[in-house]
Amino acid sequence: KYLEDYTEFDTVELVNRAEKILKADMRGESDDH
Repeated sequence: KYLEDYTEFDTVELVNRAEKILKADMRGESDDH
């Protein structure tokens, strides 16, 4: 159960990070990975 919750949280965190990088790329601020 704990492992499932952690995996789900990790996936959401990765998606959020990817969205931030995408938005930064659109604004031309891709240098803050």
